[in-house]
Order: sequence, then C-alpha cells, then structure tokens
Amino acid sequence: MNPRRAWLCIVASFAIAPAAHAGMIVLFDNMQSGWSSVLLATSRTDILAIPFVVTQDCTLTQVLLPLSQPTNRKYTHTVRLYDSSSSDPSSPGSVLHEWSDVSTGLASLAPATPVHLSAGSRYFLASFGNARSFVWDLGWHVNAAEERSSLLYSYDDGGTWLVFDNMWMPALRVIGETSVPAVPEPATVALGALGLAAAMRRRRR
Repeated sequence: MNPRRAWLCIVASFAIAPAAHAGMIVLFDNMQSGWSSVLLATSRTDILAIPFVVTQDCTLTQVLLPLSQPTNRKYTHTVRLYDSSSSDPSSPGSVLHEWSDVSTGLASLAPATPVHLSAGSRYFLASFGNARSFVWDLGWHVNAAEERSSLLYSYDDGGTWLVFDNMWMPALRVIGETSVPAVPEPATVALGALGLAAAMRRRRR
C-alpha cells in the first residue's frame, strides 16, 4: 500500500468513528429519597427560589418538583428559571424560561425552546402558586430529609430578593444534557496505524 494512501485510511477512520453520544448530567438533586408532606407556602406575592451552580456546559432538559394545592380549591403554579443578577450574582437576575399553569403533584417540566447553561454560572429555580395572597396549603413540598439551607424569597414578582437562612429545602431535581467531542474507537486507530507501518515496511523492501 502506498504510504500516502495509508495516511488517508487513518484520516478516514477518524472521520467515520462513532461520536460519543450526548450524556445526561444532574445539575441539582435532593429528591433521592422523595419529598415530605411538609411544604413551603407560595403565592404571587411569595416567590421562592433555590440556587444551583452548573459545573459543565449543557442544555436544560428536565425540571422535577413536587407541588401542592388546597383540596377544596383549584390553583396552578408558575415555575421560572433565572440567571444571576449582573450586579449581585447571589441573587436572581433575568427570567430565562417560564412554565405557567403547572398542575399540582410531581411536576415534570421541559423547556419549549433550548435553554443553554454555562459551566461555573449560578442559576435559580423559582416557583409560586397562582393565588393573589397567602394560602397555607398552596406551595412546594420540602425534600424527605427536611434539610435546611438558605433560600431566597421575593414579594414583588422578582424585583427584589431577600435571603432567609436555616429554611427547609424544597425538593428539586434539575437535569441537563451535555455532548462530548467525538473520540475515535481505540481499535480503529490501532488498525490504521498497523496499516501504515506495514505499508512503510513494504516500501523499504
């Protein structure tokens, strides 16, 4: 085999080697054991937000959170994804995506349009019940371990945010999808290299 042709074979083998598939990445998850009957009440004047930091560039694929409502009245929820404020990265900034009229129960949400998240950036997942005022059993269930952490509340539709420490942590799972650059199969590369070596030996003879 002509050495030049052998090189072309190796290049071709890299080109046709199967690319690595996109993989799931868990961005936040405190729902491994489910959620508690305890809930944090939310309304249009009580918006609750949880911060999380993305460790890898990805696209948002799914948000899971358990929501509750009174048994004698019909309410829905609104769920929002915020980026960080440019003036204060520890607080929510702009709304990146919003899901409206979310039903009670375990809500499984996917964005209608792609939402790209950047590694090292902080984001906030917020939820509130669509009631004009406080309703004690309309809200977001805490995780089963009833862990405590700092949470953010807004009483003016996201205009300003207040931090409350030692609060029960609402149950939440956020999942993204990331792609890995294509990598040739090791066996394919090895075969190409062997072919080149054989061609060079024949040429020297």
